Amino acid sequence: MYEVFKQDFKCRIYIDADEDINSLIKNLADVFRLVDVNSNSLSVRNGDILITQNKNFNSMNRKSPEDGFLFYRYIAEIEPNRVLGRENAVDFVSEVLKNIWQKGIPAIADCDYESDLPNKGGYKSLNIPIPV
Repeated sequence: MYEVFKQDFKCRIYIDADEDINSLIKNLADVFRLVDVNSNSLSVRNGDILITQNKNFNSMNRKSPEDGFLFYRYIAEIEPNRVLGRENAVDFVSEVLKNIWQKGIPAIADCDYESDLPNKGGYKSLNIPIPV
């Protein structure tokens, strides 16, 4: 059991939504059936999500196929519940990613387990939305 607590399942998702941050947070809150969200963080059984504006946002650099995601408008810092293990982390981040992509919003995951995520976290995937 001690090994579970030593593992780090944190993940960053770079999100290039044109909507304002409050709309993005509300959309994610709806996915997890949360009501009355008054901050930029969401907390559910599977973990926590903190959405912030990316200080490095750049409307031109975000279009680069190599590292453009680093310049997307928002960053979702996801901290899956460690007690629930790695499988929960993969499922939790996958659910967030799929929801964002279904809305046509570009998003790329950056974590140690991105190869286990749908579309390998989105990096260089032809199956996810790209910035226009």
